[in-house]
Amino acid sequence: SGRPVAAEVLNAVGNTLRGDDGIGHWVVAQIEKKKLPKVTVRYMQQLHIDLLEELGRFDTVIVADAAMQEAPATLEPIAIKDEGLSSSHRADAATLKSLHHKLYQQSLQWMACGIKATDFDMGESISKATLKNGEKALELLLAFLR
Repeated sequence: SGRPVAAEVLNAVGNTLRGDDGIGHWVVAQIEKKKLPKVTVRYMQQLHIDLLEELGRFDTVIVADAAMQEAPATLEPIAIKDEGLSSSHRADAATLKSLHHKLYQQSLQWMACGIKATDFDMGESISKATLKNGEKALELLLAFLR
């Protein structure tokens, strides 16, 4: 079926030109440097429904993204969401999971890695506080991927 054994896809989401919004890309780039077997990485500004078919090649789908949250970093299962899409292209992870399940009847593991971020102004630099949160997210993800 073209599906590797116990393969994971790690999706970095965010706009690298909007300060801390690029933290998901930074975290995923650190993991990519480690060349972990069976881990595929993708970089994107936002999740799109055209990813659905490709995601079926993996056992686990992980989305790493900047988040407005209290905890410095979280790694949690994504719950299925029943609402429809607000746009035909852009979707959040829960909506993608629901659509994928309905279309392909596959039970993939979906995880969200949220990284606390505060500065979304224009610019390519990530704040020191958010980089520190990114390091915590990196630890969570590496422990999960082992």
